[in-house]
Amino acid sequence: MHRVILLGLPLMLWIHCGKGDDGGGGSSPVTCTGKTCACNGGETCDVTEVCGEANDCSLTCYGESSCSGSCGQSCIVGCDTDASCSVTVGAGGTVGCDPGSNCQVTCTGSCTLDCGRGAECKLKCASDAAPRKVTLATSCP
Repeated sequence: MHRVILLGLPLMLWIHCGKGDDGGGGSSPVTCTGKTCACNGGETCDVTEVCGEANDCSLTCYGESSCSGSCGQSCIVGCDTDASCSVTVGAGGTVGCDPGSNCQVTCTGSCTLDCGRGAECKLKCASDAAPRKVTLATSCP
C-alpha cells in the first residue's frame, strides 16, 4: 500500500513513477503516491531509476537517506535535513536542500538550487569547469 507523502514544494507535478512497489512482495526504498515520490529515511535511492528519462519528475529524499543519479527536464529534487543528494538535473530543474543536508548538484542547462541555511551545497553549471560552493538560492543560466 502506498503512503501519502506531502512535499514542501507547492507545485503541480507530472511524473511517471513506478518504483513504489517492486511487484515481488518485498519493500522498496522509494514510495510513490500518484505523482509524488519519496526516498524513505535512512535508505539509498537511485534518482535515475525512479525518474528514468521522464521530465517533470519529483523526488524527496528524507532524513538520513542518500539519493544520487540524474533526472530529465524540469525535475524537482528535495533533500531533507540530514539527507545527502548528489544529482544531475536537466534544464529547468530545481533542487531544494534543507538545513543540515549535503547537496552536490550538476545542471545540464538552466536550473535553480535553493540551499537552506546550514546546508552544504555545491553547484556545477554546464559552463563551469568544477563545482563551486554556494549558499542560499542560486541558479545556472
